[in-house]
Amino acid sequence: MKRFITLCSILLCMAGGLMAQPHSVMTFAGPSRFGVESMDAWQDNETDTILFLMTSGTEADITIPSLTYDELNYTIPSFTIHGAKFTFNMSTHNAEFAEQTFSETIHADGEEKTVTGVSFTATYNGAARQLSIHLVMKYGRMPLPVTFSITADYVSPSSAIDGISADASVSSSRQGTYTLAGQSIVHAGRGLVIAGGRKVLLK
Repeated sequence: MKRFITLCSILLCMAGGLMAQPHSVMTFAGPSRFGVESMDAWQDNETDTILFLMTSGTEADITIPSLTYDELNYTIPSFTIHGAKFTFNMSTHNAEFAEQTFSETIHADGEEKTVTGVSFTATYNGAARQLSIHLVMKYGRMPLPVTFSITADYVSPSSAIDGISADASVSSSRQGTYTLAGQSIVHAGRGLVIAGGRKVLLK
């Protein structure tokens, strides 16, 4: 089985798809929506960040950002969905996470709370380098499930949970293009970069 997974990883790397990067955290950023569907109460966020770690040829860990509903001043802390199962199409470089459930324990406000995924689905579009997630979950003692959805573009490999932001103190006259970590880019591909001191989404 171990040889089979290693062979799959090699083949996927040769295929050149982003989803073919096991053991490397990838960052996706894009607009999201969070709220209670049964109450038709929604909050749209301009940008949220998803971390994706492929742990095998069929499973990944996906970190959801902290979710705050501003009107209620209520926050669900960031948490990771471990072992989310997917299938990968080598010819299209697309991946699909069929509907599945999960249960994760997190520590918040000095106590242990459970995040229960009632429904989790996701797709990765290899051509667009885009990850879409739809998640319905229960958190702690909340009486109603909440929904989170996001369509996020690939940003860059990452090793830490960082907010996507540009330093406002950076002069707009600064020459060159940079990653969100401040590394200079000669040939920028797709994703979120800093150009002229501003965030720019390259497609």
